Amino acid sequence: MNGYVMLFSTVFLLAGCSDDNTKLKGEFIRGCLSGGADKAVCSCIYEKLEDKYGQEELLRINSLSQAPVPFLEDGTQFAMQCVKSG
Repeated sequence: MNGYVMLFSTVFLLAGCSDDNTKLKGEFIRGCLSGGADKAVCSCIYEKLEDKYGQEELLRINSLSQAPVPFLEDGTQFAMQCVKSG
């Protein structure tokens, strides 16, 4: 489980300063793929985050130097769900 937290926090922050939602999603998926997950799992995680937080909130969180702990916990939970369903 700690591996998911590290992967997720790194992946989200790798998205950098994306100025639109499409770029943010693409950067998230590329970072996730480089962390060893497959594309279906990465897309699943992003979709679950977007459903919960919305596009504007994802962009706001991405602009922070560190993602909030509840967001990281949600991402970890979504990653585990996506791996199990994939």
